[in-house]
Amino acid sequence: SLEGNLLIKSDINILDSISVLGENAVISFENANNANISNRISLASGGTLSLSTSTVNVANLDLSSANIIINKSSKLNSTNVNFDSSTINLTDVSSVIEAATINLANGSTIEGFGNLNATVRAKDSSNIYVGSGGNTGEKLKMKNVVFESGSNLYIDVDSENETSDLLEVTGDITVQKNSTLYVNFINENAGDGSVALAGGNSDAPKKFKFLTFTGNYSFDNTTNEIFDIILSNPRYSASTFLLGKDIYLQ
Repeated sequence: SLEGNLLIKSDINILDSISVLGENAVISFENANNANISNRISLASGGTLSLSTSTVNVANLDLSSANIIINKSSKLNSTNVNFDSSTINLTDVSSVIEAATINLANGSTIEGFGNLNATVRAKDSSNIYVGSGGNTGEKLKMKNVVFESGSNLYIDVDSENETSDLLEVTGDITVQKNSTLYVNFINENAGDGSVALAGGNSDAPKKFKFLTFTGNYSFDNTTNEIFDIILSNPRYSASTFLLGKDIYLQ
């Protein structure tokens, strides 16, 4: 156990655990190609675990009121990952967390790009943000995902250029009742005067693919009303629907 910050810049094998007790302390792995922790990593409230060009293998990761930053060319391997009131930021498409299960609880948030090669369970009040916010065409990948009642998914939509962020699920998806899709419109006013999801000069409304999957699906609601929806412009309305193995906003 340590009271201050900890910086690891080489391969390391720890036969038990790493515990940093100082409030707002930081554990940083930089250029550590193979860091092995046999038991667990523990942080005090407000602490941060940061990986930069590193691969970290830890048996268990249970964090409360903490932050994880997975930077470019970095990978965190664990069996089970539990986040309570914590934030996980994947800053690059090469950022990876690989685990059997990632549990998000009590307002925990996953945001960014990269690949969560795990079953992600988003519990009540937890959040999944695709991309960096304010840009469209960004992607976040997951193996399987379960949106439990009260969980939230956030995307950006560019109605002028007809692009959207995309959550790519390589396996199964479950969406329980009272799961909410938050839509932030960018370039809301198109050049032809159309607004948001309106079709402009066309009779057909615009549609945006924001989620795709390859496995099975389970929706508490119908396939035409999969998520509850909150739009950044409340003057407009929208719905979500299933087409093949893609979910669209329209």
